[in-house]
Amino acid sequence: MAEEDSLDMDKEELSRLRESNDVLKKQIWLFRTVIEKQSSALAMIEEEQTKTRRQRKAKEVAPKTPAKLTVEQKMEIATREIDHLQVSLESLKTEGEQCIQEIKIALEDADQRIVEAKKDVYEFKRDVVGGAENPRTGKIVAEKLLKFIDDKIKSKEVAIMKTRVKNISMKTQIKKLEQQLNEKGEMGGVLSAIDFDQLKIENQQYLERIEERNNELLRLKLTTGKTVQALNTLKRKLDALVKQSKRLQSEIEERSKQLKEFDFEIRRVEKEKNNALSQYKVLIQEQEDAELPEVMDYLRVKADISELEKKVSDWNRKLEIASMKSKSSKRLHSPSASASAVKA
Repeated sequence: MAEEDSLDMDKEELSRLRESNDVLKKQIWLFRTVIEKQSSALAMIEEEQTKTRRQRKAKEVAPKTPAKLTVEQKMEIATREIDHLQVSLESLKTEGEQCIQEIKIALEDADQRIVEAKKDVYEFKRDVVGGAENPRTGKIVAEKLLKFIDDKIKSKEVAIMKTRVKNISMKTQIKKLEQQLNEKGEMGGVLSAIDFDQLKIENQQYLERIEERNNELLRLKLTTGKTVQALNTLKRKLDALVKQSKRLQSEIEERSKQLKEFDFEIRRVEKEKNNALSQYKVLIQEQEDAELPEVMDYLRVKADISELEKKVSDWNRKLEIASMKSKSSKRLHSPSASASAVKA
């Protein structure tokens, strides 16, 4: 039992010694940091102490123990170091926030430039590559290319002018604020914390307004791009419908011409048919009225009648074919057929 109690006491003592050693290590690190920052001052102090020791060395009989730092001195050193670290952290935080803000601005500018570049490429393909091509030679028309470049230069000049106006407005606001500060300084008034808070609030409000305007401008640009894209799609559909309308108009004219030819052919066939029928009737009447002819005359008349009947049959067949073609053409050129063709 005595041995176990002794071991427990040794463990507790060892634990206390370790904790004390950790505290001493932290104090040494803190003091070393302070010493490194104030090395020049300590060097001067050490020189003075060395001179003092040399002067008193003869008078001292026994060496004295070195002076130790009191708790108050240690607390003061630690407090100074903490204050210094807090100032450093605030400075680093401010620099980091500034860097983040600059990076955000750079990213927004890059995104805006990407959107503008895509829009320029799209408009170049639409207006120059696709719209400025000569259908006969297949080459790009130089006038349209120059017009596209001039329009882009003018749009850039307008953007530059707007930016200049915006910069002038911001400079005017800055001068106004500086004038207010100078007036307060001339009146002997000192800006209080409330004034600074008010200026911060106003500055934040201006920044929020600028951010809203930038977001709105970007949204309008995207909406404009989508609208232009939809408009181009509708233009392409309209061009296709116009081409289809021209093609249908050409077909209608061609069919109308064929219809007129068919009508003329029908009238001619009917006229020939009527003539043949008249001749046939005349021959029949002559045959009925005349005396019995001779055999050769009878055969000749019979042959003529057969030939005429054959012609009448041929003309009737031609008339039926022409009538069918005429009905087919009229059905193709009817309003319902035209409407179904346009829908197709």
